[in-house]
Amino acid sequence: MGLHQTGPDAIMKYRVGVCWTNMNARCDNPTGKNLSYEGVKVKMSRADFVSWATPLFRQFEIDYPKEIPSIDRIDDGHYEFGNIQVISLADNVRKKQANKNECAPSGMAWCSHCECYSEIENFDKNSRRKNGVSNLCKTHKSEERKIRTGVNKRFASA
Repeated sequence: MGLHQTGPDAIMKYRVGVCWTNMNARCDNPTGKNLSYEGVKVKMSRADFVSWATPLFRQFEIDYPKEIPSIDRIDDGHYEFGNIQVISLADNVRKKQANKNECAPSGMAWCSHCECYSEIENFDKNSRRKNGVSNLCKTHKSEERKIRTGVNKRFASA
């Protein structure tokens, strides 16, 4: 199999290979931004992953032609066979957004504006949310209020 192979099979293997690369990038986490991946490892070779995932991606696209397949960890463990599954990209994104604070490290919460975890003391309490805190840290919550109040004042004077 050469580098210049073309066709649907080559494209599928390329896409699956990109998934493997992205899994590793999340686990390497050089910026420390993805605390939920701290200590998580990819416990399979690229070749083994491509062999496992390519037929599953192909079948997923047959079963769900309007969806994009993606890899999901079943629990917060490592990327390893038995703990990964193929789900739609849309479901994976929804799951990630819903779980940001559910899987937050102890004493931390996710700020939607900063896109990172911060100490929970930096968040206002909000009983309507699962983790009991706002989705914006206090700094960004106050900025949002200033913007909203400024907009309201402009419209009120018109």
